[in-house]
Amino acid sequence: MNLDAIKTRLKGMFAPSTAPGKTPARKGNYANPPYVGVGYDAIKRRGRRSSPPATTFSEDLMLRDLARRQLTSNVRDLDRNFSLAGWAVRRHLDYVASFHFRSKTGNKDLDPEIDAFMRWYSLPANCDPAGRHSLQELTRLWEARRVIDGDVLVNRLADGRVQTIEGDRIMTFGGPAIPFSDLGITDPENVINGVYVNQNGRAKMYMVFKRHPLWTGLQWDRAIPAKFADMLGTYGRYDQIRGISQLASAANPLRDLYDALD
Repeated sequence: MNLDAIKTRLKGMFAPSTAPGKTPARKGNYANPPYVGVGYDAIKRRGRRSSPPATTFSEDLMLRDLARRQLTSNVRDLDRNFSLAGWAVRRHLDYVASFHFRSKTGNKDLDPEIDAFMRWYSLPANCDPAGRHSLQELTRLWEARRVIDGDVLVNRLADGRVQTIEGDRIMTFGGPAIPFSDLGITDPENVINGVYVNQNGRAKMYMVFKRHPLWTGLQWDRAIPAKFADMLGTYGRYDQIRGISQLASAANPLRDLYDALD
């Protein structure tokens, strides 16, 4: 077959189905093809089931300061008053937050010295600024705050002790008593639910409030650099700044059950 014959055959294979200058007829909506998503029952609407809103915001945007306080208050009340919810939390803590330190370096002379130091450091006066809880008790309290409040801030003090700051004390709502600029914050839009982050979402500073001894509100305390503190939280998404309670999805069913029993 010569070159001209090959060109003629290829031209016939790719020739348009309509006359030149005319656009071929299209069937269906090509902006939203009819085959998109047909294999996922989760997006099919049923008359007996409500459809979720088509929102894909960040978790921090969906649960801002005031909403976070409402959720925390709800879950804390369930843990405080509903025996089933409190029992579930305690059983979780029994499984994941009950331990005793034991050094296993393999060095028979070093391991006993490390164990002795940890026994000394674990005493309430040596690890807790308030002098109330041992290190084992603090660990259980931190995990409880993760489950109920969503997160807890552990601040490492200069004297080696660790200060526990409950999650509801970290917020933007109400604002600090001094301008953000005085804290070195030039982009206040990056203060998300009380956490100042950089463009990559890495924490740089925490806005901490304190409880007033005579009333139930919070008042501005200080900003803690992130290099001195660790946020322990429950995270379900990569770009999430603040943790969210593991009981958030169970709060309404638990509340309905508690009200029905009551």
